Amino acid sequence: MRTLKPIALSLALVLLVAFTLACGNTPSGVTPTSSGGQTSSGGQNPSPPVIQPSGNTQPVTAREGLTGSLSAAGSYSSIVGNGGQAGIWVTGSGKLTLAPDLAMLDLGIEARAASVAEARQQAAEAMAKIVASLKANGIADKDIQTRYFNIQPLYTWREKVDSTGGRYGEQVLIGYLVSNQVSVKVRQLDTAGKVIDDATVAGGDLTRIQGISFTVEDPAPFFAQVRELAVKDALAKARQFADLTGVTLGKLVFITETSPTAPIMREAFAGIAKAEAADMAPTPISPGQLDIQLTVQAVFAIP
Repeated sequence: MRTLKPIALSLALVLLVAFTLACGNTPSGVTPTSSGGQTSSGGQNPSPPVIQPSGNTQPVTAREGLTGSLSAAGSYSSIVGNGGQAGIWVTGSGKLTLAPDLAMLDLGIEARAASVAEARQQAAEAMAKIVASLKANGIADKDIQTRYFNIQPLYTWREKVDSTGGRYGEQVLIGYLVSNQVSVKVRQLDTAGKVIDDATVAGGDLTRIQGISFTVEDPAPFFAQVRELAVKDALAKARQFADLTGVTLGKLVFITETSPTAPIMREAFAGIAKAEAADMAPTPISPGQLDIQLTVQAVFAIP
């Protein structure tokens, strides 16, 4: 009996330990819910779904492609920034129509001769006559600018026959070409036709007309006006989208504009001017009107 007591005591201790361990285990397939957000199936609660808008949602400049993404979005609200903040993206445009006050005339001469000296002399004489005609029509020295001057050889290919009867091509120098081109600012637009006609007569058959364009000499004040129109258009669109979608229009967080260029309307005509007809009809020139356009992209927060 004394021998069995220690054995019985040890067995009781083993059963007690086993029972304690069994009570501490969680039944299979059941996981208690904790403050950490674990589910009853043993996994973690899925995070709330994050809506990612299509395309680039970071504010970028027009050169980086903002125009395309904003136009595609139709100025509708989208996700802005990495913080998931909602915003309204809009495109505003402004347009202003005005009359040009400056004509840019591109003309010149081309002279061909057997020698460089002869070609240059012909070109110099013809250009001097053209410049004199320009000044006679009230064009100031500051409004006449040389844009291009070049002297180059002229070649042709001729067929040759060698001693064996074989044929081959040979480059042969036939003369030289001298080109001199000037850009002329015509401030009195109603005299543009006469300026062209008189220059053609002065330069004779060496005269070349590259074209004429119309612009405004100082476009900055007009750009300020059209920029104001574009910003107002963007604000109106943003307010409309906020009203339509039932959200509050927040503060402006980003704005940029396309790079505007000076308004130019070009009337291109090129060719060789002929001066045989002394009583030729005057050249009609119509300045027309210019359109200045500017676009801005803006992003407004949704509080």
